[in-house]
Amino acid sequence: MIPGVPYKRLGWMTLALLIGFVGLGYRLLDLQVFRHEELSLKARQNVSYAKLFEPRRGEILDVKGRLLVTSRFVKTVCADPTLIGNFQQEVANAIAPFLLDESVKQSALSSAEYRRKLVELKKSLTEKLRVRLRETSDGRLIQNRYVVLKRKVSIDTWEKIDQAMKNLKLAANEENLPSKQKYFLSNLRNKAIFTERKDDQLRYYPHGKLAGHVLGYVGSSQNEYWGEEALSISGQSGVEKVFDDYLTGVAGSRRTERFGSKGERWNARSHDNPAEPGLNVVLTIDSRIQGITETALLRGVEAHQPDRACAIVVRPESGEILAMASYPEYNPASPGDFSIQARRNMAVSDAFEPGSTFKVLVAAAALNENIVSMNETFDCEMGSFRFAGKTLTDTKNHGMLSVKEILVKSSNIGAAKIALKMGKETLYDYLLKFGLRQSTGVHLTGESRGILYPADQWSDLSVTRIAMGHEVSATPLQMTMAMASIANGGWLMAPKLVDRLEDSQGNVISQHGPTRIRRVIQPSVARAMASALSEVVSSHGTAPKAKLEQWQAAGKTGTAQKPSPRGGYAAGKYYSSFIGFFPTDRSGLCIGVFMDYPKKGGYYGGAVSGPVFREIANETGVYLGIQPDNQTGRDQEKSFVLKRN
Repeated sequence: MIPGVPYKRLGWMTLALLIGFVGLGYRLLDLQVFRHEELSLKARQNVSYAKLFEPRRGEILDVKGRLLVTSRFVKTVCADPTLIGNFQQEVANAIAPFLLDESVKQSALSSAEYRRKLVELKKSLTEKLRVRLRETSDGRLIQNRYVVLKRKVSIDTWEKIDQAMKNLKLAANEENLPSKQKYFLSNLRNKAIFTERKDDQLRYYPHGKLAGHVLGYVGSSQNEYWGEEALSISGQSGVEKVFDDYLTGVAGSRRTERFGSKGERWNARSHDNPAEPGLNVVLTIDSRIQGITETALLRGVEAHQPDRACAIVVRPESGEILAMASYPEYNPASPGDFSIQARRNMAVSDAFEPGSTFKVLVAAAALNENIVSMNETFDCEMGSFRFAGKTLTDTKNHGMLSVKEILVKSSNIGAAKIALKMGKETLYDYLLKFGLRQSTGVHLTGESRGILYPADQWSDLSVTRIAMGHEVSATPLQMTMAMASIANGGWLMAPKLVDRLEDSQGNVISQHGPTRIRRVIQPSVARAMASALSEVVSSHGTAPKAKLEQWQAAGKTGTAQKPSPRGGYAAGKYYSSFIGFFPTDRSGLCIGVFMDYPKKGGYYGGAVSGPVFREIANETGVYLGIQPDNQTGRDQEKSFVLKRN
């Protein structure tokens, strides 16, 4: 009898084969249909090679083309602790001298202090170079093979580190070691210390703190370009922030294929787009004048010890800002070392009650409306004027004063009576015309508009207080531009900080011209005001210390009592200023000097800010070759130039 076929076993085998074919079919369907895009991307990533080229950030130059800010490519130095074994101390000793901060290397430290800092760094590096475990996102523990030792290392310094590692002596008679040990030491020297594939950029300020509040500073941020993480820099304040889009440039990239372990196949590149460097920003700032201004301001700060101070130099006819200095100083290369207050640009960010400099705007408005004449007189009540239930006083007891004398003597009562005759609506309209309560549009961050309430919100007392620069606030730049309109024949100009944008080859991409905002007063009124204000710097005015050697200057002092947080005004605390221009009969410069709460050597604007104005004006006038007013002045100029040379 022929045995029967094992149908049951055959059935199970058939079922198993069927299930296998179904599973294989589903797997093929899953790979080729359902996960086609995902797997194709992975396949391309396995054979493709992408490299990001970060654009070089544009430079910032002064009006003469002198470099103020540039970029340097720098390295991020890293380590793979798994390749170092037990040689952490030897590696730390070799590379620590190169990784020591430049500020420490260049500082005047004693040899003992220098050695102490070097020992501290070696100890820190030794700890970083030890092998440690870290937990992955899926909970696995793995050895950490990537440790950042220091960022922003110059290429020259990295080359020295690399050479020091290659020359590192780790064992005696190394040629007699087993091949495995030789291989380990070779990897340690050549691969244990490395740099990130992508270089970073470091902003470099050749002149240190010079114009730091204008230039601004940058910060780092992590971005993704074509799937690759990259650390990029962006402007955080000042010109760096306002023109960040122009300075940044356009990133480049290269896509190609890998060829096994041999790296890139250059003949398989799908595209190769070079990075486009950012545009250069050319300022109206003149670094020589900026230096003169900062030096003079610091002398004033040392003499009078204010909390804060600033100075501005502009060309009245064009609105060009030639210098803008603020105190406290800060270094934009290391902004984190300074407080937020130190990084504030006082010239545009801080609004203050201007005090008596405001009388210029009041008198100019009244003259332009033919409400008063320069020779018209007002009774200044011998220093005490009762109005709306309050008493207004002068620092000196004056009787009858002309409008001109009110400006020269800086009479609060005289200014109040001019404002009362003009009326609050007219005064308010002119203050708006002079640029109060409005942004100047300067290319800087953090600009304040100041405070000027609408006329219908003024009290009966307000018009007399606003006339002497109280109950209103303005920035130093607003007040300087308002005074510059007097020097410019009555035209208010927009402040101009940027002259042009250029590409890396020096081709002009965009030219920024002067901008007239409006005519505020007639030329005849501007001339009359300049003549009257020229006597402010005379022996019988409030600012004899602002008198210049070679030119006739005009200007106005301001000494405003600072408001108290509890209401009213703080006793003994003043905001002292002087804003002036020269020469009075032709195009020149307008300079504003402002000191917040001077604590030493007086507090009147003429005594505190006037000498700083004089120093800036004398030095800058000679540097720019402004024609002296007389032959004596011309002889002094020649002598001054010879001494400098």
